[in-house]
Amino acid sequence: MQGNLVAHSKKLWALDPHTKGKHLVLKEYLDAWLPIVGTVSDELVIIDGFSGPGEYAQGEPGSPQIMLDAFQEHSYKNLIRGNVTYHFVEKHPERFMHLEQLVSCKYKSSQKRLKYEVHNESFNQDLCTNLLQTYDSCSGKKSCFIMIDPFGVSDTPMELVKNLIRRPKVEIFISIMYEHLNRFKKQNEFQPHLNALFGTDNWQEIIDIDDSSVRHRKLVELYKEQLKKSGASQVIHFDLYRGNKLIYTIFFASNHWKGSDKMKAAIWKAIPDGSFRYVGDDGGLLNNSYDKDYSLLINQIQERLHGLIYTVSDILEYIGSDRTGFPTGGVKKNVLKPMEKNNLIEPINDKRKKKFTYPDNFQFRILPKKEPSSPEALTENMSLI
Repeated sequence: MQGNLVAHSKKLWALDPHTKGKHLVLKEYLDAWLPIVGTVSDELVIIDGFSGPGEYAQGEPGSPQIMLDAFQEHSYKNLIRGNVTYHFVEKHPERFMHLEQLVSCKYKSSQKRLKYEVHNESFNQDLCTNLLQTYDSCSGKKSCFIMIDPFGVSDTPMELVKNLIRRPKVEIFISIMYEHLNRFKKQNEFQPHLNALFGTDNWQEIIDIDDSSVRHRKLVELYKEQLKKSGASQVIHFDLYRGNKLIYTIFFASNHWKGSDKMKAAIWKAIPDGSFRYVGDDGGLLNNSYDKDYSLLINQIQERLHGLIYTVSDILEYIGSDRTGFPTGGVKKNVLKPMEKNNLIEPINDKRKKKFTYPDNFQFRILPKKEPSSPEALTENMSLI
């Protein structure tokens, strides 16, 4: 929930436009996540590690309200079968008191299965171990979503993230103020915080690169690599810009490709707001544009997977994972159908009753790109006419 430098010393502050963009993605993701995991989980835990006061100066909802409303207002609410527990963590005393009063007044008539707790403590490993005791002891189906959105970069050591992501069915949304990182990178007292943030001192080989775009790309690659070493099998990254200014670098860590898929879908859904640019990996997250250009994905599939045999289920898992920047929504219509029409895939033992339909077990071979004809070949063909 944290905002700019001025906000850090206040109880309430104005809602920054770039924070709104981050909250749009959070809302869209939870709207998709809750019915998927909530209808099959016995224990559902949602943690906001840096909650703030719960609202902004003009009464706009902060992340705690967005998280609670995602459950309260969801059409699937009555189908969520297990216990739903929210933990809101805020160490600033005045903000904690404001948040506690806010949620107790607004959500006092919550359903029996919905429980929330507000903690006036620092977000650290000891607290997380305590908050997740019931989750850890649950032998049934369970899921956990954790938002780590601090002010600055000194409160999110990789060791803490590793401790969390290694738990089963945990997904983590991590927001890093890239501008803050750049501002203090030269200060000696800041180095231990960056060592802890990355879980390594390898950032020192990158931080002095003159080209800012190369420096940013390499720092992102290092952080993603460290998340994977810490136990995440899936890592989605995107940058949140206001105009041409990079505000936040955001990472989503999960252990299932469907988590990556839903996060990418949430970003795509948030794009039409039009106030922000979400720039992600592989050119798939609507780079500088609001047009969904599926030709980028078709090209990637042909370049990386040609000659291989896939089922529809397999290709959806590939696309939905962190190996592409595209979610799976619309893939059958916008990728598989044009590929089949243009003879870019070859059906294997085709038993479909209707062409251009794609049941999960339909098999096909991905064909390589056709090389453009050379000028000599064109001339030769013309001479035969």
